[in-house]
Amino acid sequence: MSTFLEADELVCRINVYDPKEVSDFFVALGGSVIDSADQKGNGESTLKVGEGFISILKSANHNYFYPEMSVQMNKTDQSIWTSRFESQLDSKARSKTKLEINSPSGPPFSFNNQLIQLRNENSDQISVRNEGSVLHFQITWWSKKWLDDYAFLSQQLGLATSRGRSKPEGSRIAFLRAANSGRSILEIVDGLYDQHEGPELHWLISLVVDDAEIFHERLISTGQPVSSLGFTSWNALSFTAKTSTGPLLFVYQERPKGTPGMVGSPAGLD
Repeated sequence: MSTFLEADELVCRINVYDPKEVSDFFVALGGSVIDSADQKGNGESTLKVGEGFISILKSANHNYFYPEMSVQMNKTDQSIWTSRFESQLDSKARSKTKLEINSPSGPPFSFNNQLIQLRNENSDQISVRNEGSVLHFQITWWSKKWLDDYAFLSQQLGLATSRGRSKPEGSRIAFLRAANSGRSILEIVDGLYDQHEGPELHWLISLVVDDAEIFHERLISTGQPVSSLGFTSWNALSFTAKTSTGPLLFVYQERPKGTPGMVGSPAGLD
């Protein structure tokens, strides 16, 4: 079994009570709508946000601080995923074009061999509007079964670990390269001592950008809810933002010499 695979596209799929509010938020951030609810007629829209995609679906539940989330990985040849999950799929499921698998304690995963068709003729250049750029797109969750989720991502999915640590227990973390030459990342954080006790999955979307101030000012100028600028524990300029029903967004500025392992050769676990 290969130890390194990537999808062509990484999609964070979220179920929210107010799809328009959440879509408007990501448009204000600089995302581009590539498939709208008006076109589909079912309350779903998809946006390209930096190096990843966010698919917004209608939900009747508006009480979650962390709305329901799943991950979709698209690849031109879906058979590469099918062969990895044959032991978990019955014959009926194998015949479908879309596979759906549950990770141990993280989000559900689906695998599709149909890439999102961007409607803009210059779609491969779409990142964000105006100034600023998104260097990395991350989907992060806190896992109560960190070792199981890491094995799922690294062994079953075959994703390469960009960087992380496996010790000490309670503070383990891993970044795995999911798509777009390592610029779309799946991050799992050890949730052993996490204080979140809600029934929903504890997760967020992160953007690593070249200039956090540009994105901060962009959201403020459109009246979106955003925290003040501050610094992370590793001294990176950052802020958070969240609409009433959308996911928590964490934006932080790339370090001057780049983040080890995000692109190029994988750095591996410490």
